[in-house]
Amino acid sequence: MLARLFRTVFTIFGVIVGYGVFLMFKDLAVAQKLEIANHFTYWGQIGVGITFAIIFGIIFYKLAPFINRQSKVVTENIERSIQSISPSDILLWLVGLVLGLIIAFLISFTLYGTFNYKYIDFILTVVTYVVTIYLCVVIVTKKGREVFSVLSRNAAMPIDTGFNLASQATTMAV
Repeated sequence: MLARLFRTVFTIFGVIVGYGVFLMFKDLAVAQKLEIANHFTYWGQIGVGITFAIIFGIIFYKLAPFINRQSKVVTENIERSIQSISPSDILLWLVGLVLGLIIAFLISFTLYGTFNYKYIDFILTVVTYVVTIYLCVVIVTKKGREVFSVLSRNAAMPIDTGFNLASQATTMAV
């Protein structure tokens, strides 16, 4: 039952991807001022879009069982490997992930709209997120224990404010 649901959802996803590929090619043709964009009528464009959607739907339908089997194998491998990881390491990964998401958002927010072509913006945003999250997770995992030990050591140390109650009490008594 769950396999059928996955296959149906994956097929619908393939149809959406196919129509998206059609729209991308259509936008590319218009942006490059190719004559192909003008050869199709409105209904012809809809027909080509439906054809792309059906072709990609069939491809994703055929790939669904393979993807399902492989995802189960990957899930089992991840479960086996994650059992040997300490909870503190998982917490460090989570901190790195959150920092990476925040930094990637700030970077992609400043880069958004830099290029006039929306697909380049999208690709650049995805690459920014992947690279930034990866770097933050790696850095926090390798150096996180040192940073936490320094922070905990500093938190345990008394803060010298230059104000000493004992010396103040003796000067007031005199």
